[in-house]
Amino acid sequence: MPLSEESEMSEATALDLSSNRSNMLATETQFRNLCLELNLDTETTEEAWRCYCSTKKSYTLEGDQLHWLACALYDACRKGTLPTVGNKGVHQGNCVSLTRLLRSTKLSLLQFFNKAKKWADMTHKDKESAFREKIDKLERNFSVSNVIFRKYQPIFVDLFKDP
Repeated sequence: MPLSEESEMSEATALDLSSNRSNMLATETQFRNLCLELNLDTETTEEAWRCYCSTKKSYTLEGDQLHWLACALYDACRKGTLPTVGNKGVHQGNCVSLTRLLRSTKLSLLQFFNKAKKWADMTHKDKESAFREKIDKLERNFSVSNVIFRKYQPIFVDLFKDP
């Protein structure tokens, strides 16, 4: 290979590395701002970021990176525990609501279910893991609520007509 082609390839590689580094810094800044908005503790924040980075090294995470970070945060939040009032026990999770997390990341519930299942596959969570069970249970509950809503919505409109 001629010298000029080698130098062009190394310049292109350097530009790609620089672009990847700046994208990662921008993603980390968005992530840190999200964690501040959600008032997350440092331990949960660092756990989610570590999990995201290790998954990103092994897989191509397509789409909005904040959506993948929402999956990492949800997983990390579920692992946390908080002492109850009077220290008589512990509460599973760290009280960050899924609704707030999804609203802050502009992620719909259906998109979250899709991404969370892929996240579970990528982070090697087996079929019986608590994370998968929680996602499946949320999806089932949402489906039931959605069917009930669709059934009763026309009845509700007829009953409570606008004056």
